[in-house]
Amino acid sequence: MEGGRTHPHPRDRPDSRPTAQAHNRQERLDAEQRTVPAVGPILPAPAEQPVLRPHAPLRFRRPIFWGALALALLLLGVGKGWSWLARDPSWAGERVVAKLLVRPCMTLRQVADELHGLHLLDKPVRLLFAARLLGGDRAIQEGVFILDSGMSPKAMLRQLRVFSVPMLKVRIPEGGRTADVVGQLAREAGRDSLLMMQLVRDTSFVRLLGLQVPDLEGLLFPDTYFLSPADDERAILFKAVSRFQKVIDDLAGGAQDSLDLRRIATLASIVQAEYQLAGEADTIAAVYLNRLKVDMKLQADPTVQYLLPQSRRLYLKDLSIDSPYNTYRYTGLPPGPIGSPGRVALAAVLNPARCDYLYFVSRGDGSHDFSVSYGEHLRARQTLDALRARLDAGELADSASQLESAARLEQAAAARDSGQGRRTP
Repeated sequence: MEGGRTHPHPRDRPDSRPTAQAHNRQERLDAEQRTVPAVGPILPAPAEQPVLRPHAPLRFRRPIFWGALALALLLLGVGKGWSWLARDPSWAGERVVAKLLVRPCMTLRQVADELHGLHLLDKPVRLLFAARLLGGDRAIQEGVFILDSGMSPKAMLRQLRVFSVPMLKVRIPEGGRTADVVGQLAREAGRDSLLMMQLVRDTSFVRLLGLQVPDLEGLLFPDTYFLSPADDERAILFKAVSRFQKVIDDLAGGAQDSLDLRRIATLASIVQAEYQLAGEADTIAAVYLNRLKVDMKLQADPTVQYLLPQSRRLYLKDLSIDSPYNTYRYTGLPPGPIGSPGRVALAAVLNPARCDYLYFVSRGDGSHDFSVSYGEHLRARQTLDALRARLDAGELADSASQLESAARLEQAAAARDSGQGRRTP
């Protein structure tokens, strides 16, 4: 023992060298591995097992989840929307059956608003969506349709495309007296003409139309109307008056409320009866307006013709008829229109020519000679009267030009007979 340390005996030390017995055993194992043949395919080594880790947040699954949810909601919305447009009633309240008039040039939006106003459609947008999905926004027909609020918007749209009640076409000529216009409308529409004339003069009905006039004389606008079997007397009059208001509004640039419709219709009815060439209408209107400015009598033949039981040529005795409609005896406009003026006559009164004429006389061919002074007017009249006298004496039958002049004079006489000519003394 050195320095207090004890050394083990050599026998007690582990022998790190292999023994002979162990060496022989290892050699035998090596020899067996070299001599044993392979009897089958060598199996692949087992795959390495994945290492299990704690669950991470499923970030990669979120797009799939939200996409599936969006698709489900979309399908649900499409199903609900299709039911809303194709199966559900158009009006949730009490069931209503009503007629709808689709006028020419009406838009689908206007039709939807009309349906809403008739309590046939709870939301106008339902019809617009149905038309957009089904491609029928431009396929609706004009006419009268009988619709039921129990129908779906899809069914309504289908009916608006095809199934309309036949419309009756009625043409009202320009210049007709109110009684004649009412008679024609009532006759062709199968309505009561007496009731319609009562409504024309019914002040309460006139007020319902929003007019500040005593009656509807001269306000039944001459035009082509499409009437349905469901239109009653009030509906027919409403159409004619509404058309008059629309024309006035267009011509006046939206200033209809500031106009005296009675005065305009009265003067326009005289211009309507006087002019034969549309290009002269504004000048004829200017003549009458110039006379009104200087407090001259209008001396318009058509106002006297209005007093006669039937149209014929005027005589001097007719000019003495005592009536406020006789503009040869009374200054200013007559009490009301003598006929139904058309668009040209109304435009002439609202936009007359700028001139100083106070007189005009027919040339016999539809045109007129206009004059500022009474002397000029007399000379024009004398020329026309001389030609007429020669025609009556048979002196104008020798040449083609004379025959043409005679034809013009005959035309002028016929125009005067029907109240269309003009004879200012």
